Amino acid sequence: MKKKFRKELVIGILGSIFISTPSSAQSLLEQAKLYNLINRVLINENQAEKEDKLFPNDILQTQSNSRADLVFNEGTIARATANTRFHFESGLRRFQLTDGTELLIIRPGNGGTIETPNAEIKVPGTALFVQRRSNENQTRVGVLTNHPNEGVQVSNAQGEDTVELNGGEIVTVTDDVVGEVQTFNLRVFYETSQLTGGLGPGCQNQSPEGPSAVQTTLEAVCPETLAALREQANLSPQIPSTEDPNANLRGIRPLIIEGDLIGPNEENFPLGIDLFPQEPIQEPVQQPPQQQ
Repeated sequence: MKKKFRKELVIGILGSIFISTPSSAQSLLEQAKLYNLINRVLINENQAEKEDKLFPNDILQTQSNSRADLVFNEGTIARATANTRFHFESGLRRFQLTDGTELLIIRPGNGGTIETPNAEIKVPGTALFVQRRSNENQTRVGVLTNHPNEGVQVSNAQGEDTVELNGGEIVTVTDDVVGEVQTFNLRVFYETSQLTGGLGPGCQNQSPEGPSAVQTTLEAVCPETLAALREQANLSPQIPSTEDPNANLRGIRPLIIEGDLIGPNEENFPLGIDLFPQEPIQEPVQQPPQQQ
């Protein structure tokens, strides 16, 4: 039986995923190109460079304070934050990650199934983020676009306890328990995340860098992200419309991001520090001076 609940949400994010769909001549995954990277990114434990290619079963891993942007041969864009490790398998449209965070941008009509060790996510072409926190056996899924026929379906690993997500909605699966669908503020998300270039407010006027396949995918998904923003503003009048950039954000509480989806930003963060710590940073304990 489906269940669907809405609730406001303040969140932080980490993750890991699989994607799989039936293969076809148009959607068969053959390779991915690393078209952007920040700091230390490895392929098969060797330092990667821009324009390097990832083939089936190659392992890509981002280090602390790092990022990797890839585009697959069929147009899917994957933006990986720090401390992410993943590979993909040929023919199945399946991407496997172990911890870290992925923002995925999938062209309309190129849907598939995302799997983590404790969750199954069936997606149409969309923009979404998926995280896996292995030490808590937790998967988190957030969606940036709407779909008129059917939204993103999230279940536990057994395909049970299904909920449906559309733009501005997020759910957490812990062990085999699918939580309540909660709402986050899409506009604040776009304003605070460094991973969303080419999506959201103003995307129709942007000229994103990258191969032509990246531009084609963003041009296809950009209108869907704008439509989700408008619909969220219409459903919740307290949220300003995309045409009023100076309006105050009220109503749905802003999304609080712990780092995963912000991304390295040289203007705001000094490089060389871990922007995405797996564990809370502990302040050093001051020892009292020894008495003579």
